[in-house]
Amino acid sequence: ANLLLLFIAFCFSLNFQRIIHMITTNNSYGVARGTNFSPESNYFLVIGVIVSALVIFKILSFFAENKALLFRASIITILSISFFIGVITPSFARYENNIDTFHNGEQLAPAAAFEKGLKPYKNIFALRGAGEDVITPWLSQKIFGQSIGSYYLLTALLQLCCMVLFFVLLSSFFRNNLYFLLVSLWFTLSNYGDFFAIRDVAVWLSLLITFYIIFKQKYQRVLLGILGFITVTSLFYSFDRGLFLILLLIMLLALHLLFTTRDKLYALDLSLNGVFKRLVVFVPVLIGMLAGLIVTLLIIGKDSLPYFIS
Repeated sequence: ANLLLLFIAFCFSLNFQRIIHMITTNNSYGVARGTNFSPESNYFLVIGVIVSALVIFKILSFFAENKALLFRASIITILSISFFIGVITPSFARYENNIDTFHNGEQLAPAAAFEKGLKPYKNIFALRGAGEDVITPWLSQKIFGQSIGSYYLLTALLQLCCMVLFFVLLSSFFRNNLYFLLVSLWFTLSNYGDFFAIRDVAVWLSLLITFYIIFKQKYQRVLLGILGFITVTSLFYSFDRGLFLILLLIMLLALHLLFTTRDKLYALDLSLNGVFKRLVVFVPVLIGMLAGLIVTLLIIGKDSLPYFIS
């Protein structure tokens, strides 16, 4: 466990120096080369990385022994910041020409059409969904200004939110700190652990809500309403993720209809009286779904609904 903590602290310190180097140069190749660990050219940089890694390691070790909640929060924060730095700064693999005009055009062109008054699904083709391909790039221009960099910035922020939600979910599942560290590192470093697309924000948020509904069993009706809202809006944001969340919602409703809970344990109850009593669970879900539909239509326009259905 100590070795893993030291590894995380060192990676964070080494990664953070890319930001420091980026401040001192406007050359993307220079930033990429700045990721080199080069003792011959910069002794102070090496000393700074080592000292900061040791300081972070000591703080994490103290939290691990005395403050379990702070320890997990610190790990999530450090991994998320490292991920964000990796997204926004150039690397050796992409130190120049890293604007993908073809794939990013799938979002930026529909956003420009939406700005001119055209409607998603009716006038604008959305490859994944109106939310990801139209609304998100359009919103980025409204928040950060008319620039392709605005879209990249909002995308990076949404990916960061996605990663935080994912690791909070992992932290909820794995109560042992060592297991949590191992799983967190695997999903951070592995090429097969790429679950941080912007359309996955709704997925990890919904799975986190599902975890609390099933295992914590607190505020279930409120959370089911929120889940209904997310499910409907996700259908318009990214159709494939929306379908997945519909299946998740059906599973939860079936669980609440067919099972009763005693001391946080689920017991099968197929009596008609019990099932009818638990039908009330549909009320917050339907309210949430209706609210999600209204909000979506206010954004994309009611004229788009028939085209989406067809």
